[in-house]
Amino acid sequence: KQWLKDGLSSSSATWKIIVSTITSNYFARPGNIDHWGSFTFEANEMKNFIKNNGLEDSTIMISGDLHTGGAVDDGCANRWGIPELGVPHTNLGNGNADSLGEWSE
Repeated sequence: KQWLKDGLSSSSATWKIIVSTITSNYFARPGNIDHWGSFTFEANEMKNFIKNNGLEDSTIMISGDLHTGGAVDDGCANRWGIPELGVPHTNLGNGNADSLGEWSE
């Protein structure tokens, strides 16, 4: 975790992009452990770090593993409190459209 915190706080980039193999949407994949809801301590720690360091307006998350055509959230449903782009899955034939969560776009 520390390398991510160090990278975020020392970056001079306009946008800090966090890539995650799993979603951080509060409402996605209920009953499934494959999301940041399984790591609430770490998600809350990173949310607080981002907020306490004034990074919430310059940090976004790109996530996967929803098995959908993609989704966008403005940060209102993200456990880290930042905008999230859920990228399309490559094998949409195996999609799981019943547990997509709530997304702003």
